[in-house]
Amino acid sequence: MLIGSWGTYNWFEEDGEGFIQAQSLEGFRNLKPVGKLFQCVGIDGEYIEILYNKQKFKVKPELFKQTPSPTYKFGEKVRIKSKEVMGIICDINWHSKEAREMYFIEVNGKKKSTRYFNEELCNVEDN
Repeated sequence: MLIGSWGTYNWFEEDGEGFIQAQSLEGFRNLKPVGKLFQCVGIDGEYIEILYNKQKFKVKPELFKQTPSPTYKFGEKVRIKSKEVMGIICDINWHSKEAREMYFIEVNGKKKSTRYFNEELCNVEDN
């Protein structure tokens, strides 16, 4: 069952525009989807609906590769274990070589450039 699952959608321009519904194409291009983790939230005819943060796109299922669900979700409050810094998950990407998710967080409204893995973060409630 695809709905509810997470995965990558590594679409390149060279793959052709036919994989992306016309109304989703510009936004999907601007997102630069390669390496990002999407959640499949629906099926609409020949397309699946995938969600990245609050952005929804309709794409053909052929390029959707399922991955394990990420530990943390978009908008979730986390703390960096090595520091007393708290932030909000704003980007979730897939590290192909290590086959696991990595996160980027926003602190005080600004995205940090450092990537974090599960073991480097904890829920704010888990202090």
